[in-house]
Order: sequence, then C-alpha cells, then structure tokens
Amino acid sequence: MILLGLLLPALHGMKHRSRELQSLSRIRQLGLLVTAYAGDNDDRVPAIYPSIFIEPGDPPDCWFTVEVGGRSFTGSWFGNSVDGFYALTPPPPPHVMRAPSAPDVEPIMVDGVGTSHFTDYEIAECYYARPSYWHLSTQRGPSQWGAQAIGATRFPSQKGLIYQTWVYDPAIPYQDGRAPVSFYPYIPSSVLWADLSATQEVYAKMRPGVVNRYRCQVPRSMRPVYPGETGPAIDNTEHGIFGRDR
Repeated sequence: MILLGLLLPALHGMKHRSRELQSLSRIRQLGLLVTAYAGDNDDRVPAIYPSIFIEPGDPPDCWFTVEVGGRSFTGSWFGNSVDGFYALTPPPPPHVMRAPSAPDVEPIMVDGVGTSHFTDYEIAECYYARPSYWHLSTQRGPSQWGAQAIGATRFPSQKGLIYQTWVYDPAIPYQDGRAPVSFYPYIPSSVLWADLSATQEVYAKMRPGVVNRYRCQVPRSMRPVYPGETGPAIDNTEHGIFGRDR
C-alpha cells in the first residue's frame, strides 16, 4: 500500500505530461497547415465567412451559411477563428483538432443561429482585424476587420497564433472533466506562437486583451467598456504577452 501510494502521483504526473506533449504536437500540426495555407493566400489566415457585421439577434437569414468540403457552416466574421480550419486543404484530421483525452466523437457546437464544428483549438482573433482595432482609442468597428498577414506580426515570439481553448481532465469539476480554458485559467494549456514555437502556458498569467466591442454588442452600436473590463488574452492583443522574453 505504501508503494502504491508513492507510485500513483508519479503515474498521474506521467499521464499529465503525456497529454501536454500530445497537445503540443497537435497544435504544431495545425500551425504548419495554417502557415501552408497562408503561403498560398497572400500570407493571410484562413476565412470562410465575409467581414460583414451581423447582430447576434438578427434573424437566421442574415447569417452566412457556407458549404466547405461537404459540411455546412453558419456563422459570422470572428467565427473564422474556429471554422477557418475547414478552409485548409486538406482539412486537419478530426483528432488533431481535439485536445488529448477528448471524446472520440466530433460534437457540433450551436451558438444562437450559428453552427460550428467543434474544435479544441482556435486561431487568435487578433489575426482577423487590423492592429488598430485592438486599442480602445482607435477601435472603430467592422471597417477594421479583415484577414491579417501572419508575416506582418511585429513580435512573433510573443504573439499567439493558435491556442488551446478546452481542456480535458477527470479532476476538473465541470462537465465531466471538460472545461474551457478561460474557466480554469491556472491549468497549463498549449499556445502556438507566430514564430511556430509551441509552449504550455498558464492563461491567467498572460497579458489581458482589449475588449472587442462588436463581439458582444448592444444593437447597432459599440457597447460601452466598463471600469476594469478586459478582453481575452492571446485573442485580443495587438503585439504580445507579458512574461515571455525569448
């Protein structure tokens, strides 16, 4: 029993490290596919939806429905950060877009009238708007939207290109061990940087982003920013993350 008590923590640590290595391998594969796509498309990140503003409360016929590789997708501009993976040719294998320990099935995520084929990794939203969009003083709205050039990144070793959005661990007391990284920001998760290096990072220690006032807005206007409110790390940062000096 004493020996077993000593071995269990070591086995748990080995299993955790194995998941980390698998996740880093998968996010690197996604990065290579995205950069290969960019190489054939003016260095731009992939997109399947046009950069036209749609209100979340608008009727379904206002949303964009596209067919990609025999699949139907319904969404709007920033949904490209998830569904843009399906613009890749060939698209990534389903298991590569899922974090380690994820279920074998490929679930479908439904958000209002938008439908997205679920992945556990996401292209940073900052690559879908000009750098000026990620300053509140210069943020104007959809006129600044558009797929951005990966090679134009000023600090590639500090700017996340793809990051892990969901983690799976039986110890997590949420949805049977499945949780968004933002809910458990002290659990290490994978980030692929714009220089194509990949690391495990603690989300809570990263630089907060700038609020995207058109992501969750009041009708037909920029919503106000409340005191102390910030946007997501990695997603909504212009140049990079505090704490990374490579």
